[in-house]
Amino acid sequence: MTVEPQGSTPPPGRRSPLGWIREAPKLAGAVTAVVGSILAVLALTTWFFPWLSREPPSETSAEIAQVSRDPNVALRAYLAREGRPTDGYTPAALREAGNVFTVRLELKGLQGRSLPLRWSMFDADSRTALRAKAFDNRLGATLRPTRSVAEGERGAVRVWVPLPARSGSFFVRFDLYDGEGGLLDTRDGEPFPVTASPR
Repeated sequence: MTVEPQGSTPPPGRRSPLGWIREAPKLAGAVTAVVGSILAVLALTTWFFPWLSREPPSETSAEIAQVSRDPNVALRAYLAREGRPTDGYTPAALREAGNVFTVRLELKGLQGRSLPLRWSMFDADSRTALRAKAFDNRLGATLRPTRSVAEGERGAVRVWVPLPARSGSFFVRFDLYDGEGGLLDTRDGEPFPVTASPR
């Protein structure tokens, strides 16, 4: 057994606490230099390649989940159901029968945007669009999501669609847009028959 006298030097290969304290400023300077070099490289990288520093865009999605139809609904009854005024409509127009379509939607990441929901009517046999202004690319509703990306949002809107004047089988196509003309989703309703009243 050996006893090391107090105050003696440490054996080779070891440093005394006093030695570490003396070299601490040098180590701190070296670490600072390395960190500074890394930060400088990152700054130059984002300067020459700015897209590397951009955050990925939030996930967005929009889906017309379902379209259902309530037939033979007068325009007056539809407006009353929706709590909307009848001002500006003639008595004949308010008596006109049509279909009320319930359009169910699922939206995510579109908070604060205005999303137009448009509809067009098609001949179900020929699958050609009706070109009359009353049935072509009509605005049914404008949606404004209010919930955050994480929450997402589900909802439904009801749209009244008049009946064509001729007999046949028809369907209505609903298109949801992003407000800048970009199509987000589209869905066709089920075909329905129309029997025109004899004149």
